[in-house]
Amino acid sequence: MNKDISLNGSRHRWFTFKKLRVILRLQRKLDKGHLKRILAKYHVDLVDIPLVCIMPGGDLHVANGQHTIEAYKIENPSEVGMYCRVTMLDPDIAFNLKNSGNKNVTLNQQFWTSHGFGRAFATTIETTCLRYGIHLQKFGRPRANHVVSVARLLELYTDNPAKFDKRMAVLGKCFMSSHTHGMIDAKALSSAFLTGFTDFLTRRNPPSLTKIKKVLKDHPMVASKICQEATVYASSSSNRKQYISQVLVDLCR
Repeated sequence: MNKDISLNGSRHRWFTFKKLRVILRLQRKLDKGHLKRILAKYHVDLVDIPLVCIMPGGDLHVANGQHTIEAYKIENPSEVGMYCRVTMLDPDIAFNLKNSGNKNVTLNQQFWTSHGFGRAFATTIETTCLRYGIHLQKFGRPRANHVVSVARLLELYTDNPAKFDKRMAVLGKCFMSSHTHGMIDAKALSSAFLTGFTDFLTRRNPPSLTKIKKVLKDHPMVASKICQEATVYASSSSNRKQYISQVLVDLCR
């Protein structure tokens, strides 16, 4: 069997299934529900070719197409391998380029791919957050002082890396849960609140961070109360973030 072929300038290589693996620190877990959806409308002529990264040490990593591989194995039980597109690109770069515009791939997943590969911006975000008692959570339901909306933190960091540390200090020190000393209010780490908080801090002429910290620290309204007030004015959950931002602005006038 020919092990290597070139199609439209890209290299393809045949691998046994045993060699094709997903490195979980670089990739999302297999979604059995998504696999079932693929199998429900499976047709061999429409199978996407998996993308495999050849790592610096020679290891292989399925950067995109792990669900395709599993579906192919199920539909073709006699096969022991398949052709894949191969690249020398770093796994996070390959994954993010391949999935640009893919609605099924979230910015959170793209962040964790970069984090798994040790990108400086991702590790800086995590280290800074941990300094103020905020833990980044990759999977599962969010817990108090754990944030799964890492894309919002990335947005805040990208806006102004130099101010990210101070902004996390504001979030960490101003929104402690009243019932648990040192525990950051879970509402302050929800997607809606982080979006509103990001909008609030990235306005053209925001109040100084020192003033924000002082006002919010002295104010009885914790993040959950701010969310409740914003909900009263919001006509839908989608625009609640705008009112969260406005509530914060009003508090710091």
